[in-house]
Amino acid sequence: MDHYFFAGDTFNDFEQTSVYFAELQSQLPTTKVHYLASNHDMLKGVTYEQLENLDDDLYFHNRFIDIPQTNWRIIGNNGWYDYSFSTYESNVKEVAKWKRAYWVDRPIMQPMNDPERMAIVLHQVEEALQQAHNQQKQVIFMTHFAPIREALPHPLIESARRQRMWEMTTAMLGSKHLGALLAGSQK
Repeated sequence: MDHYFFAGDTFNDFEQTSVYFAELQSQLPTTKVHYLASNHDMLKGVTYEQLENLDDDLYFHNRFIDIPQTNWRIIGNNGWYDYSFSTYESNVKEVAKWKRAYWVDRPIMQPMNDPERMAIVLHQVEEALQQAHNQQKQVIFMTHFAPIREALPHPLIESARRQRMWEMTTAMLGSKHLGALLAGSQK
C-alpha cells in the first residue's frame, strides 16, 4: 500500500480540511491518506479538544504507522510554537499581544498559552520517540512547524521595525526544543 502524507495549510476551516481528505481518500483506493492540521486548518471549525481527540482514521496527529516489511515508523504530530526561534522568547506577554493584533492564529481558541501548548506537544513527541526506541524502530517524524531555526529563511533586514516584525513572525514558526528532542532521539 502506498501512503500520502500532508502536513497542513489546506483550508482556513478544519471542517473543509477533513471533508477534502475524506474525498481524496475515496479517490485513491490503493493509497492511504494521512493529514495533519496546521495553524490555518485550526482557524475555524474545530476546538483544541477535538484536535487532540479526533476520531478520524486519516488524521495523523499524535499517531504513527509502521511501514510493513521495514523497520521504519512514521510519527505525526501537528506541532506548535513556543517563541523559541525569536529574540523575544522570554517575553511571552509581548509576543502574545503582537499575535492577537497581527497574526493569522489570533482566532484560534486554546485552553493555555503557546509555550504551554508546545510543552504538551514535546511530551507527546517524547513518548512516541521513546516507544519507537523501545521497539527498535527507525523514525521519520512529520509535523507542520519547523523544528530547527536553520530551516527558516534568513532575510537581510535593514530597519529596527522590520527586524521586530521578523522576530515576532519567527516566534510562531516552530520550536528549537522540538529540534533538540528529535536530535537527541537519534543517539
